[in-house]
Formats: sequence, C-alpha cells, structure tokens
Amino acid sequence: MSASDHDHEDLHANLINNDGINNESAIEEAEENHDDISYDLSDNQDQGDRNKSSNNQRNRQKIDGETKKLVEKIKSLIIRIHRIETASKKHEAMVNEADLEARQAKEKLILYNPPNDDTHTGLDEDIFTLMMTTPMFSKGWWYGMVTWLLQMSLLSIVFYEICEYKGTPFNVPFQVDLVVRACQVMAIIISVFMSKDMIIAIKEMSMLWITNRESWIKVISFQSDGYVFLPTWKDWVLRIVLPHLLKFTEGALVLLLSFIIIIQQTNAVSIFIDLTVMQLISELDNVAFWLAG
Repeated sequence: MSASDHDHEDLHANLINNDGINNESAIEEAEENHDDISYDLSDNQDQGDRNKSSNNQRNRQKIDGETKKLVEKIKSLIIRIHRIETASKKHEAMVNEADLEARQAKEKLILYNPPNDDTHTGLDEDIFTLMMTTPMFSKGWWYGMVTWLLQMSLLSIVFYEICEYKGTPFNVPFQVDLVVRACQVMAIIISVFMSKDMIIAIKEMSMLWITNRESWIKVISFQSDGYVFLPTWKDWVLRIVLPHLLKFTEGALVLLLSFIIIIQQTNAVSIFIDLTVMQLISELDNVAFWLAG
C-alpha cells in the first residue's frame, strides 16, 4: 500500500468521525428543539385550556344572567297575566251584576200606561183600601192605621164594660120576655148580615191572592216619573194581607161584641140602640174614607 492510499483512508476516517460527531450534535439539537416545541405546545395547550375555561365561565355567567333576566320577564308576564285575569273576572262579575240589575229593573219598571177606570173595581171604599193603594208609611197609610186603632180602642172599652162578672158569664139573663127574645134573634140576624167587613175581607183576599198577580199588581203598583213600580211578594204581604187582616179582625170583634151585647139585654129598645152603636163603630173606616175623599 502506498502512502497516498493511507492518506486517503485517514481522510475518510476523519470524515466519518466528523460526520458522526455532527450527526450526534444534530440529534441532540433536534431533541432539544423537540422538547422546546413540546413545552411550547404544552404551554399553548394549557393557555388555551385556561382561555377556554375562562371563556366558558364568562359564557356561563352570561347565560346565567340572561336566564335570570328571562325568568324575571316570565315572572313579570305571569303577574301581568294574573292581574289581567283578575281584572277580567272582576269586569265579568260587574257585567253580570249589571245585567242582573238591568233584568231586575226591567221586571220592576215598565212604560207607564194610565190605569183603566176599573182598576179598583170590586174593592170596598174604606180606609183599608186606602192603605192598600198608598205606599207604606205614607200619610194615607197612617190615616188608615190611626182610624183602625181608634176602632180597636172603642171596641176594647166596650169589651171591658160588658165582661164584668155579675152572677152569670157575660151577665147573660136566664129569663127574658118573649118580645125581648124575639128582638134578640132579629138583632143577631141583622148584625150577621151587617158584618160586611169580615165577608168583604175574605172576598177581596180571594180576588187579590198572590197567584192572581195581575190583579194585585194593579192595586198596589207605584207610579213615578212615567213608570210603574212592579211590587214583589213582600209588598203583597205588607199592602194586601196586612190591611185585610186588620179589617177581618175589626169585623170579627164587632160581630162578637154585638152578639154578647144582644144576649145581655132585657129591653127590646136597648138591644137596637146598642146594635146601632156597634154598627157605628164598625162604619168608622167607611166614614173616614169618605172624609178623606
């Protein structure tokens, strides 16, 4: 082997050694770069995660805020809807109440038509009819009530006088003359026929019974400002039943006292005098009506 070959081999070995050294350095440098890149990537990933977490937290807070606002709006809408429903129910109740009042007013008020001349046909001309045709506690009503109280006061005095006990009940004599007995029978018959207050009270109540609404409404209907007030069953009780009850009571008491007075008498003239007095008391309601007219 020549010297040139040895030099060439040494050069080649040096190149190989240099290449190996260079390769190792490159590998180490590449590894270092890889580590740096991995670290940077890791840092970037961590930063991205933190940014993402922060963004998610902000988004969550934003969503929570929007949700709260939405919930508040929904609550406000619910409250408004509830108020609207309450107002609607109140309005509906007011409308129903107004409709009811309108129906009641329509039932009670009708266009006024002047009554016919036969509106009160069949009614007796006395203060009890006056009490029926005038409003409660009016002057006409009180006029009739005072007249009835006067009648009852006189009848109470008579009853007190004839009921004194003097040996027999109601002081009825056991034996009287035949003429007196005949006069007593005739006086009793006359008093029964003349006790028209009882009979008329029964007759008028049958005419003005509550089922015969058209008849008693004509009697006690109240006229005002071109309208007629249609009464109810309470008005029927106070303005139809009450006057007739007073009239029946007065007539029954007159008939009872007339009978007692007649059987107490022992003189024919006294019988008819007392009977006349009782009939005068019974006619006070008619006289008072005529005076009022």
